[in-house]
Amino acid sequence: MRPGLFGSLERICLTTTGDQSWGTRLEHYDLFYSRGPVLPEALLRIPSVKHYCQSSLLGSLAIPNAPLKVTPRQDIVTLHNFPRSAELIEALCYPMVLGSVNRYVSSAPHILHMLDGEFHSTATDFRDATREIFDLLERPEMILSYEGITTRPIEFKDSMMEGTTLEIYNFIRLEGTGTQAEGLTKLQSSLDDMAGGSIPGFWKGKVFIKAKEDCPPCSACGLHFE
Repeated sequence: MRPGLFGSLERICLTTTGDQSWGTRLEHYDLFYSRGPVLPEALLRIPSVKHYCQSSLLGSLAIPNAPLKVTPRQDIVTLHNFPRSAELIEALCYPMVLGSVNRYVSSAPHILHMLDGEFHSTATDFRDATREIFDLLERPEMILSYEGITTRPIEFKDSMMEGTTLEIYNFIRLEGTGTQAEGLTKLQSSLDDMAGGSIPGFWKGKVFIKAKEDCPPCSACGLHFE
């Protein structure tokens, strides 16, 4: 890549077109690592880029499924409208760029049932609905550091979480009596209470579970999720 080629480019959007099945199968996982995510890694390193988005978890248009430390860091990183499957959920975590606002937008939410404002789904249903969220909140041991043209694994330190927030949209949809806002407020309160206990304390006040209707237009590509 020639220095200065992209000038003051501020927004990057990597999305699939045509065949939307790319990035939905574990076979793509092998291809992803056999070639390496050369293009997205290169674009993520451009100092002027402040807004980045992608719609595939795997393949040549996806950054690694790991915590990433990018210098300089982006303002907002969005993963949106990506298809989800049990096969991928079992095998992968989601990318997370430390120091940035990370937005995760699902097109296939888990359904939880409510009655008079209380959850009436089974424990298994609840666990399945929240598993991906709690996977994101585990304390990483190693992260990938992108500084200049260098990529290397480094040991994780709590101080690296400064400025990191997670906004999780439409992973959970509530049905029954009671409003989305009531149910999500209960989930949010439970999550906040766990910070410092079953999940690391540095997440307190930094993780927000939101409804589809609350999702703003993508800051990178302008997509309005409906």
